[in-house]
Formats: sequence, structure tokens, C-alpha cells
Amino acid sequence: MTTGICTDCPIRERCVRLCRKAKRYANQDYVRQHEVLPNHLPEVTMEIAESTKNNEIFILEQFFLHQRSQVEIAANLEISKQYVSRIIRKYKTILKAHLRKSVDSQHSNKGSV
Repeated sequence: MTTGICTDCPIRERCVRLCRKAKRYANQDYVRQHEVLPNHLPEVTMEIAESTKNNEIFILEQFFLHQRSQVEIAANLEISKQYVSRIIRKYKTILKAHLRKSVDSQHSNKGSV
């Protein structure tokens, strides 16, 4: 139900497509597949948690756990979308490096068996 979005819209009677607000509401549950992280990475989580500030932790929780968009997070914290994007990119890089290290060590352990 789009109560308050479309019902209050002055062009509702002649509307032919969703406005930005209605589109955001309709797509709020959409999650791109590559944005969902596996839940079995406690070491990475601790490493990240130890090196972050409160805003950064909030940004990461909102983006990865609650599937909020970067725009929503930026609006909520009253900061720029670019800053949110930079924080997410920073920790994706940390995560990728940790995963590569983990995969490499598994491959080297299999080779020595």
C-alpha cells in the first residue's frame, strides 16, 4: 500500500508511471545478488569492527544486513552518497583480500597433503 505517496500526489489521476518516491517504495526489498555477504566470516567481521568508527559500522550494517541503498543511508546520516560509497568499497576490498588469503591457504594445505 502506498498510503501517503500516491494518495497525496496532485497528478495521481493522470499518472502513467511511478514517480521516484513510489519507485523507491516499490523497490525497497530489492537486493542485488552480489551485495549479499555470507554469514560465516566472523574473523573478517571482528577485523572490520576493530578498525571502524561508529558511522562506518552503521553504514556497513545498513548496507549489508538491512539491504538499504547508499542513497538511503546517506540521507539517514545526513552525509554524502560518495562517502557511503567509499566506506562500502573500502570494506569490500578488505573482505576480498581476506577471502583470497583464505582460499590461497586452503589450496596450499591441499597441495601438501
